[in-house]
Amino acid sequence: MSPPTKRWPGFAALMSRACYRSCLAVPLSTQSGQTAVLTLVSAQPDQFADTAYDITLLLTLHAGVVFDNATLYHDSSRLVAQLRTALRTRSVISQAQGLLMHRLGYDGDRAFMALKQASQNSNTKLRDLAGLLVDAHQQGELEAAFRKLTLVDTGKTPS
Repeated sequence: MSPPTKRWPGFAALMSRACYRSCLAVPLSTQSGQTAVLTLVSAQPDQFADTAYDITLLLTLHAGVVFDNATLYHDSSRLVAQLRTALRTRSVISQAQGLLMHRLGYDGDRAFMALKQASQNSNTKLRDLAGLLVDAHQQGELEAAFRKLTLVDTGKTPS
């Protein structure tokens, strides 16, 4: 292998100006495809012998597993938070669906599709839009909410 001064002259010059005489850089192996490098530097020349490389290689393998586990934990935590939110908001979406079924004569699928379309048209999360409709119903302002969201009343009177 050629000395770093020949392969990476710019890097070697920077390291030399910083008074470093040895450098060992080993990439971390991860399943997620994220890249990182463990870099060791020393002011002593030839500081990192074969044993240091082997130990550093083992360390980077373990560090890669740690990074993978941290990524998995983060992704799992985010998914759990999303599922908890979905469970909390499921009933309010069902209530809004029921309002559309009762007031507009929609079946369950049509009511959900109308909520979804109104959510997209108003750039409002479905759960927030459903909450708005339920609140409007409780305040006696459901018809105004229907007009605002362009949900059309079929004229069906409540029984």
